[in-house]
Order: sequence, then structure tokens, then C-alpha cells
Amino acid sequence: MGDDGRTRAVVDAFALAGKAHMIEDDTRTSLHPVDEYGRAPDVASSIAATRRMFGTALIHRTALWWCDFGASGGGGWYDDPALIGEIRGLYQLAERRLRRPASDVAQVALVADPEGCYYVADGPAMRTHYALVDRVTGALHRTGAPFDFILLSQLARADLRRYKVLVFLDVLQADAAQRAVLKRAVAGRAAIWLWAPGITDGRSFGPELVRDLTGVPVELQGEGVTASESLVAPEVPFTAGLPLRAVDELEPAERTPLAAAADPASWYNPRDAETMQRSYSQFEVTAAEGGIDWRVATTDGWSDVHLKAAVETCDGLGLTVTATEALVGTGLRVVVKDADAAEFAGAVQPLSGTPQTWNLALAGFSKAPWYKGPAERIRFPLTGLKLVLYAAPGGRAGTLRLRDLAALHGPVRHSEVRLYDGPGLPQTCLTIQGTQSLLAANDGSTPVFYSALAALPVPVLTAVLEQSGVHRYVTRPDVLVQADSTLLILHTAVGGRCSIKLPRPERLTDALTGEVVGEGTEVTLELPGPSTTLLERWPIGR
Repeated sequence: MGDDGRTRAVVDAFALAGKAHMIEDDTRTSLHPVDEYGRAPDVASSIAATRRMFGTALIHRTALWWCDFGASGGGGWYDDPALIGEIRGLYQLAERRLRRPASDVAQVALVADPEGCYYVADGPAMRTHYALVDRVTGALHRTGAPFDFILLSQLARADLRRYKVLVFLDVLQADAAQRAVLKRAVAGRAAIWLWAPGITDGRSFGPELVRDLTGVPVELQGEGVTASESLVAPEVPFTAGLPLRAVDELEPAERTPLAAAADPASWYNPRDAETMQRSYSQFEVTAAEGGIDWRVATTDGWSDVHLKAAVETCDGLGLTVTATEALVGTGLRVVVKDADAAEFAGAVQPLSGTPQTWNLALAGFSKAPWYKGPAERIRFPLTGLKLVLYAAPGGRAGTLRLRDLAALHGPVRHSEVRLYDGPGLPQTCLTIQGTQSLLAANDGSTPVFYSALAALPVPVLTAVLEQSGVHRYVTRPDVLVQADSTLLILHTAVGGRCSIKLPRPERLTDALTGEVVGEGTEVTLELPGPSTTLLERWPIGR
């Protein structure tokens, strides 16, 4: 398809529309022989993906071409009458579409700075950056409101009058001139700041630069607090839509020290010599009063040390931990090994340079993410445990001081809290001054929301959009929306009944068949699944 004359005509037509950008659609249709890169499983999914990509080009008025790497012994990724017929209809829509003026309608803009990648190191920081991009754009697509992309370098000359909310994705570096532009941009509209906005001006680095840019009272604890989720205080605005989670808190009435924990011979490193040679410059467990010291330096993003110890039935584990040097601000997870060698993990908790005593209820442990066995509950006696250290910084050394490891007995108090998930991996974060909180928000006429986690939950995002007066075309998070003044695109994997709310009375027609599907300010459709529905918009009563 990439060399087809009609495809080149579409490319030329879009280029004449005044846009220099081009989308390369290399969607792996169901005819691709290798299951890779999100290959569509069937023809219906292939059509839905093709329409979605083509609709994106229509909305943003860019050029597009279909990239077809062919198929083994076949005619290529589009060698199916249904797919060729679909492209014929899309081409005809493009020709007609180019003769109808359209304007942008997005009231949300995502401000991004790809050059911010240069200010993060390979390893955990870069993985956090990638997760930030993936999770935040994914969440925005599920709000029911279209959004635009603006590069930080474009912000000074961008017309922002249409936008009610600006989301700052990865604006890690901002010099004096850029800070002035950013502050002007957020004046009078909602701002959502993520991770570490403006933490460097290109010459210096620190939380005071974030405070200056955002007005949020953040601080940097040691090397930074490492977390994969944040407990949300009840009074934090915009978080009421977050799901409740069960939390188990242990009140120890009896402690049974684990004698093996004070013997370095009971601890072991499971890695082979090749791994140690490649990734480690230090790994040593030594005896200390009341426990052990684990000295480690690795270029890997995580490390662990294992303990062989028999633990009879108990309600939890108690331990006191302290970090030194490069380990301050990293995250630690305790994992237990049960009688069947199944592994169950507690939550990742940040390490501090001052001693912290943890009383961990085993009722709050869940199957370790890497454990694929059938066990669903811990079976005693335990055969040991391991300490998993995350975000160990690039080869620098530090010591984890473990003291008073004990089996605990006592009542467990169950409660429900709201937890704010990160992007699935521990990340180094700033905190709000005077607390361990990773969130800050106000609910004024121009809301400001700050998340130190590199993620943005859909309920929080939609709450900010609602208060800011952003128009949401749909409320179903599984229906993805793109729109301009003359076209509305709905993509869904599951289908079902969907109510579309329009900002003013309009007639909606199927963009490919011309059939009228509804009119007014609210139109309800039954969407197939999977599908991408292209609707043309026609004003009524003007």
C-alpha cells in the first residue's frame, strides 16, 4: 500500500492542506504473519485500527501513508477485500473533507518537552520518564475530551485562548525565559504539574526551582523518596473518584526475634558470577549488633538479598531499617517465601537516613508480581524471606542497616483508604513539605494539581476537567475521543451503548455512508466492538 498511487494522492492532498507533518501508519493488521507490536487479531480490529489512525490524520490535518512490510508468501498486510474497500472509503472521505473548513476544538493541551530526556539518566529515571509519557497520554485519551500537543519550545507563540487546562508532562528543565512563559501560560486556567517540573534551570538543580515554577511546597528528602503509590489524604481535592483499597495495620502484642537474621551466613546472594562481574562493584552482608548491614553498589535498577529462616505461624514481621549514602530515598520491599516456596510481597516503602520501624501485617501481602504459581494464600511455616531494593542509583554504594527482625503476633486492624497508583514501577519522587504526601491540589477557580508520581489517574484528571468547565463528549473511559469542529471520532475495544454530549445542537452523520445517526445536544449510539466510528458534525439552527 505504501507505493499505491491513491495513497500518494492522499498524502499530496493533506500536504496541500498546509500541514508539513506526516503519520506513518504501520499498524500490523491481522494479515501480518508475526504476533508483534500490537498486531490486530482479526479483520474487524484491523479496520478499527486503520480508521483510528486515519481519523487522527483528519483531525490534525496531517499527511498519512500506510506502511506495508508485506507478508510471507502473501500479498501484504492489506490483501483483503474488506481492508482494501475500507481504504477506498477513507480516501473518498479525505477528498471530501479537504473541501470543508474545520477548526480545532480541544480545551485541553498537553505541554511536553522531549529534550527533558537529556536531564534524566539511563535506568530508573529514564524508565520513569517513559512511564510518564505512556500513562498520562493514555489517561487523557480516556477522559472523553480531545486534547492537543504543544511542545515547550512552541508555548511562547501558541494561541492558548481556547484551553481551559494545561497538563505539563515532562517539563523538567526551564530557564528564566521559559519560566516566564510557563507562568504566563497558566495564569487564569487550570494547571496540572507532574513529577519534577522545572527541577533544573540548566545550571542548578533542586526543589526550590519546582516551588518557584508551580507554587507547590515540595521538598527533596535525601536522594528522593521512592514510591509506587501514594496514600491520599481525605481532604485532597479531586481525588474522591479514586477507588478505595483495603489496608491492614498490625498492632504487635508479642515479638519473636528471628535469630537467623543476625547471622550473615543465613543470608545469601542468588546471582551468578557473570552477573556480579557485569553489574556489581559491592555486595556484602556483615554482622552488626541486633542484625546485619547489607552493603551494595550496582548499576542495575534493583537488587535483593535472601534469608533462610523457618518462621512459624505469625501475624506479621517487624524490622527496623536505616539507609546510608546512595540508598537514602530508594525503596525497599519485604517478600516472604512460604512452605510451598510461593512468594508474597509487601508494598514498596521509602528508605530514610534515620531508623524506621515497620510492623508489616502479612494479611496485606499479595502474590509477588514475578511469582506465577497457583498459590493464593501464605502457607506456614515460612522458609525465609528476601529484601528487594529498588532504584539503586547507578553504581553508587550504600548500606542498608537491618535490625530487630522478628515474627509478630497481635491484632490486625482493617481499614479502607484511597491509594493513588503510580505507573507500575517504583520511582524517585519529591514530597510535599512536612509530609510524606506525593499530592497537592487546590479547588479554586483556577485549580492547581501536582503529582510527584509519574502517572495521572483518570478519575483525578476528569475531576479537574469538570471543575474547569472542559466539555467532555463521552463519560465512558473505554471510549476514546478525538474531535474538531466538523468531525468526531469514537474508538472502543468493547463496544456497547454510548451517550454523546455535544456543546450545541448538531446533526451527526456517518462520515463514510452519509447516514444520519442523530441530532440535538445528546445522541446515543450502539457502538460495535472493536470499532472506530467516524462522525461528521453539522450545526443546527445557525
